Amino acid sequence: DSATGEETWVARYDGLDPIMASDAAVEVSARPDGRVVYVTGNSEGFETGNDYATVAYCVVQVIEIDIKPENDTNPIDPRAYGVTPVALLGNESFDVTEVDVATLSFGPDEAAPAHDLTEGWPFSDPLRDVNGDGVTDLLVHFLTLETGIQCGGKEATVTGRFMSGFDFMGTDSIVTVGCSYEAMVKEGQE
Repeated sequence: DSATGEETWVARYDGLDPIMASDAAVEVSARPDGRVVYVTGNSEGFETGNDYATVAYCVVQVIEIDIKPENDTNPIDPRAYGVTPVALLGNESFDVTEVDVATLSFGPDEAAPAHDLTEGWPFSDPLRDVNGDGVTDLLVHFLTLETGIQCGGKEATVTGRFMSGFDFMGTDSIVTVGCSYEAMVKEGQE
């Protein structure tokens, strides 16, 4: 935590020498917004000698999502009109009410939500317990054609930012449907 200095995660750097390496941090600092942590130190190896090393770690919280919450296989027809529902699943370390909904995007083409979540969903509340665990989740719909998901795709990712400015991302598996073999060859998927 760049504000308090408390350890919240650990990442280790193993130098470039595949045989024997000795790496030691000398200085740790963070960008003022806390989104990038820099570690500078020594990296010594049998084949590489003694070098200086600086590593930048980007702080991105990984969240759990459920694409098409009512379906375990998550079928998506990349050519279909309509929307793809994605649930951002809340838990004790992820409060969905802290999400800046204006920053949400889904798929390779980073589609924005299909509906303005700041105005209230016209049919139902996007804040609900989707998976029945007693914790509030956020259900968002994205226009399928805007996601950039291609025939043969195996997973899709949601990215966004908390109101505090920190980034998050979540990935779930998908199965593309409605794709002919010829279309998949044309798109380079087979």
